[in-house]
Amino acid sequence: MKKMKGILAIALAFLMVLGLSGCSSQTQQQPAEAPAEDAAPKEETPAAAPEEEAPTDKKVVIGVTMADVTSPSIVLMLNAMEEKAKEMNAELKIVDYKSDISTLIESVENFVSADVDCIVAQTMDTGSGTDALRAAKDAGITVIAFDTALEDNVMDYFFGASNYELGKTIGTAAGTWAKENITGPVKVGVCNAPSIAFAVERSNGIIDGVKEACPDAEVVMEAECYMTPVGVETGENFLNANPDMNLVVGINDGGVLGVYEAFKAAGKSGNGEIGIFGGDGTPDGFDSVAAGDIFRGTVSLELDKIGMQMVEYAVNTAQGNPPEETTVYFPMIPVNGDNVSDFTK
Repeated sequence: MKKMKGILAIALAFLMVLGLSGCSSQTQQQPAEAPAEDAAPKEETPAAAPEEEAPTDKKVVIGVTMADVTSPSIVLMLNAMEEKAKEMNAELKIVDYKSDISTLIESVENFVSADVDCIVAQTMDTGSGTDALRAAKDAGITVIAFDTALEDNVMDYFFGASNYELGKTIGTAAGTWAKENITGPVKVGVCNAPSIAFAVERSNGIIDGVKEACPDAEVVMEAECYMTPVGVETGENFLNANPDMNLVVGINDGGVLGVYEAFKAAGKSGNGEIGIFGGDGTPDGFDSVAAGDIFRGTVSLELDKIGMQMVEYAVNTAQGNPPEETTVYFPMIPVNGDNVSDFTK
């Protein structure tokens, strides 16, 4: 019996050794998880860097190509555009293509090569230079058509007026004044620009407006005249051919301001039955109306405000905030002795 107890003790001891060996083997294969407070800190994966936003202060570059940058109304507009561009951190590149279509096309192509953000173009008609402007638009450049509306695949925005209606507004003001103030025959001289399509529409409107307001008026002479130096010579020619001319109407202020100087030099100042009317509301035009002499009226287009608005359209579009309105019409406000003080500083 004692022998049997000894054998059992030895067997039990052997099983205990096997049990300890088994625990040790399991511990090597699957180590116990360390308590949370003693766990080594895990290396964190760095968070993805936020996507860098496009800078909002990037200078927007606007190419501007005009048929004649010496025109008083265009000078007024360009000065306002320069001021607005500085305010909005934009840069203007201005080209005077001098009514030469090849120069217009070259200026647009150069703007494309320079990778401008926007092109403001005053075209001579609906076809001149449009292939170059279409290519600019296809290249992602915003195109603003000024004065002449183009096809939708050429322009993004249009700033202008019906030139016929503008002319009619000028002519109606002149004809109305003539009917009320000229007692004899009304002899009319028209300052126009037959080489420029939109100006032809304007001069046609002028003649229709004069005739409707003063049916007995007679157009006795027309001349290409839209700049002041030319206007002086034109005024002299008007009076040499028609000494009794008593009404002069023009497509803009520039030409008729020259005629005004010629008429004054000929001793026509102070004549209550002579009227001269301009058409685009320049500061010189307003001042001449305010003088109370024979320069009787003009039509304000508020081109300074129009110019600033075009810069706003260009910058906002370049910054991803395109305006909803794609067409902006010029206001047409007749200005005469009664309201000129609202337009002079």
